[in-house]
Amino acid sequence: MCHFETTCSKGIDRGFRLQVEAMYCTKCKVLKDIHIGNFPKYEFGKNQFEPVDRICKKCETGEYLTQWNTMDCPSCGHFRMKHRRSDILWD
Repeated sequence: MCHFETTCSKGIDRGFRLQVEAMYCTKCKVLKDIHIGNFPKYEFGKNQFEPVDRICKKCETGEYLTQWNTMDCPSCGHFRMKHRRSDILWD
């Protein structure tokens, strides 16, 4: 049985100022929320997302980041991960 645990969003998540996506770094073996874009100051009728380079904070590169399917364990690939729902204002 795999004992992989993490705290991250389930897929893409958005706050008031930025957007993140749960991604797995195959080099560092971590599943974390990766900053994928910013939202500039809101202007009426405009809410344009500005993408940024995806970078793993641990290895400081985006070369090893892979998208996560939100279900399968990124460590062993076999077991379905348990999800705990919580609504948090994080930015």
